[in-house]
Amino acid sequence: MGVPGLVWEAGIRDELAAGGALTFIGLGTDDAKSDDVIGWFVAIAFDDGSRKLLVKQARYEPRVFKTFAGVRGLVRQFQPDVATVSLPIVPQVRSVREVWAMMGDSSSETRA
Repeated sequence: MGVPGLVWEAGIRDELAAGGALTFIGLGTDDAKSDDVIGWFVAIAFDDGSRKLLVKQARYEPRVFKTFAGVRGLVRQFQPDVATVSLPIVPQVRSVREVWAMMGDSSSETRA
């Protein structure tokens, strides 16, 4: 049994088999004027609009990829049709706190 709104790395395959899709959340710098993306958080999105944030196995913190090579490796491992994956090129959040808040908003819609 998992934690609502979260998925550990070991559970990615199960979530994708249940109809989820890999999605990415662009992480920006602290400077609100900057459009630079310094990494991507990973979420599993479902058709009902809910999402689960990928967290590290060993520590309870969101998994963030800081290189395109890391993102590409994850996508190739878990998403057979890599053409269906979009990668934000502008920041959607600027801190871990903001990604937690974003996921809290999306978990208000529960999966049936």
